[in-house]
Amino acid sequence: MISTTLATISDAHRWLMTNIIWNHRDILTEDGEQTWEGDPVAVTINQPLMNMIHPLSSFQEQKCSKYTEQLIEGVRTDLAEDKRFSYTYHERLYLESQYDEVIARLKSNKNTRRAVLYTWIPHVDNKSSGVPCLQFIHLVVRNGRLNSVVCMRSNDLLSASGPNMYAIAMLQNNIADEIEADLGTYTHIVTIPHIYPVRDAEDLKGWM
Repeated sequence: MISTTLATISDAHRWLMTNIIWNHRDILTEDGEQTWEGDPVAVTINQPLMNMIHPLSSFQEQKCSKYTEQLIEGVRTDLAEDKRFSYTYHERLYLESQYDEVIARLKSNKNTRRAVLYTWIPHVDNKSSGVPCLQFIHLVVRNGRLNSVVCMRSNDLLSASGPNMYAIAMLQNNIADEIEADLGTYTHIVTIPHIYPVRDAEDLKGWM
């Protein structure tokens, strides 16, 4: 796994894109789409609320804000999810009161290692083609700071990773406020980073 630590989400997005552009293999997906696919990556962001959007990202402030509104508040927008999906990340992260239970766990024991928000539902997703890219968000308080580790099974670095990191960092900040902790680091792990060089050729040009 390739890993690094950077200051901001903008820095992380640039680093992720540079890696996939220079180090990739051509893979045809299960849906028949041409992709550039890279090895697993992890980037830790020290200041997740500063300089959150890279200038080359197709998701600038308005789109990122709408996406964040969907993830945190459950407001459905055309920007939030691919229409192949019958759910939103908000619905999965708040399923069966798991969000409230995680908050309660963090409040009751700041040293807990068990505060995890999951999205995968085995009996649903193991039989579906429209499965979550986001797998879990692990929340850990150390030295009075709330850190997060986010695992994506698959992440489109060109058009999805920017808004994903933006929205989840905002969620992390909300949780930090709720449990009266300072905001810590955000670590973004992707097991299969990729982009769609044919479908998104115009957007890709700006990064090359």
